[in-house]
Amino acid sequence: MKKALPFLLIIGALAFGCKKSDSTSSTLVDPSEAKLNATAVQKAYIADFTATWCGPCGAYGQPQLNSIASTYPDEVVAMAVHASASNDPFYSKIAGDMATAIGLTGFPTISLGLKTNIYGQNASSYGSMISAITSTAPRVGINVVHSMDNATGKLVIKARMKSLSDLSSEKFGVALYVMEDGVVSYQNGTTEGNNFIHNELMRSNPGSIWGTAVSTDKLVANSTSDFTSSVVLSPSWESTNLYAVAVVYKLDAAGKFTSVENVNTSKIVQ
Repeated sequence: MKKALPFLLIIGALAFGCKKSDSTSSTLVDPSEAKLNATAVQKAYIADFTATWCGPCGAYGQPQLNSIASTYPDEVVAMAVHASASNDPFYSKIAGDMATAIGLTGFPTISLGLKTNIYGQNASSYGSMISAITSTAPRVGINVVHSMDNATGKLVIKARMKSLSDLSSEKFGVALYVMEDGVVSYQNGTTEGNNFIHNELMRSNPGSIWGTAVSTDKLVANSTSDFTSSVVLSPSWESTNLYAVAVVYKLDAAGKFTSVENVNTSKIVQ
């Protein structure tokens, strides 16, 4: 039922026009400091590689993603990644780069940990895989908060990672994502058509594909590493529907992706 993946990389393609962003690792000074304490909770990361023109994405992929997100609100962090540069207003180059890096072959692909495609699997099957991840003792903790800087019109994201054991011989990156819920727009394969509501929509990743590298001295047991990022909002984004996701990626010696170590969100679960 999948459609073939169109050519992903169109040089310089940007879905929402020009927006400034910056991403650095720094010391956090924030009134919500207590919320940033990285908790020792293991969560599962699910990326739905999708496209607005893709019929099966709307008919089957989006309902499955919504079902997973609502069934496991505390265990799973979900992200709708629009990775097609062809006729999709939600496309971003970082989404296309991510799809290329994991060898994506078609839409929809609902990827658990950027490793296993669970699209079309029954709830019992992928539920067991999610439980296997979340029942594992985490090696790193991660937490993330967001706030609006009204003076600059930027969304500010702050995250803290804690090494729960000595990981200094390994390599990790922390990526921060701007997310949005409640975006009303077209989706093929749905009865709603132009009035479809897109949730868990990845808007931006202000940095490199696998985030900012964690320095070795911050990977010894009980060490913490702080990250901050800010993004100027696009006029098409609704600030009250925005939130942040922080993903800790395990990398190889060359800095390439090997697995998702942990993930968290600033989204408040209702």
